[in-house]
Amino acid sequence: MNYMPYVAYANVWGLPALTIPVGKDESGMPISIQIMSSNGNEDALFRLGKILEEQFGGYQRCTQLD
Repeated sequence: MNYMPYVAYANVWGLPALTIPVGKDESGMPISIQIMSSNGNEDALFRLGKILEEQFGGYQRCTQLD
């Protein structure tokens, strides 16, 4: 899995992380970004997450495989 090294950083170091949906690929599958912060800085993480979610349209359920 090519994405595992990126996910592992937050898990191994115990950092707060948030995944934000930012669009869909050419097949209609969701694309997201992950943002991380230092411990104790969760409030800033959620504020940035809210800004990004508003900018990119927020969560939209993928019905591709329903």
